[in-house]
Amino acid sequence: MINDVLDHIFHDAATVAGNGKFLDVKYFKTLTVETFSSVANSARTITFYSKGPSGVLKALAGVKVSASPLTTAVSTTGTGETWQFDVTGLHKVYMDLTAITDGTVSVHGRAVS
Repeated sequence: MINDVLDHIFHDAATVAGNGKFLDVKYFKTLTVETFSSVANSARTITFYSKGPSGVLKALAGVKVSASPLTTAVSTTGTGETWQFDVTGLHKVYMDLTAITDGTVSVHGRAVS
């Protein structure tokens, strides 16, 4: 069986805080997200959210797979990181850029069925 794959851009070179573009989960089960910045020492906070059938935003826990030991969190202040999320049954996913100083921040993802 071949899995469907969808590349998705939540934020691309963002310079101001904002929700970014949400991912419509559909039939996807796993989401892998990479965070990166144009300035290594800039400050940023990315908060992970999901939206289910109720339409209410809720914190979404992810696993940082770009470091050992693995870390679980609902937000990050890092850059150059890779996060994975189980999105089975969710309606939408947001990578909310809640703060940024200096440079740009990008958050790109890949959803797999």
